[in-house]
Amino acid sequence: MYLTRLIYASRISDVFVPEDLESILQQSRSINQINHISGLLYFNRNYFLQCIEGDRTDVNNTYFRIVNDPRHESVTLLEFKEVSERAFSKWSMAYIPETSESIPLFEHYGKSSKFEPHTLTAKDAFNMMLALKSFIKEEGAHIIQSRI
Repeated sequence: MYLTRLIYASRISDVFVPEDLESILQQSRSINQINHISGLLYFNRNYFLQCIEGDRTDVNNTYFRIVNDPRHESVTLLEFKEVSERAFSKWSMAYIPETSESIPLFEHYGKSSKFEPHTLTAKDAFNMMLALKSFIKEEGAHIIQSRI
């Protein structure tokens, strides 16, 4: 088994409706638990920034589903690499929406006040997601999460 980390950014498509977010989270968490994939999803109503970790084949298959999901467009691979450990091992798919607390992180890592994750370097995307990880609380009001 090769443990890998994949980070991508995408924009919502014209077929995306707000209710799709819960569907994406439920489906991702279910499939990810079966495939022992962990990760974190950040969403700001227009863009997704996601990190997924797990076995190389399972991560590739997950990314293939995302690229072919009509609710995503402009899917951009920011990073794909082998890693020695998971950064988001506790969650099959932690979810963090854009909040007033998260906006300064993008301003810092993205060097812009407008969240456009396609412009992030792989290093900045990962470091931003690590910083977002600190927002996850067991009973966090803004966080919808699922443990592996």
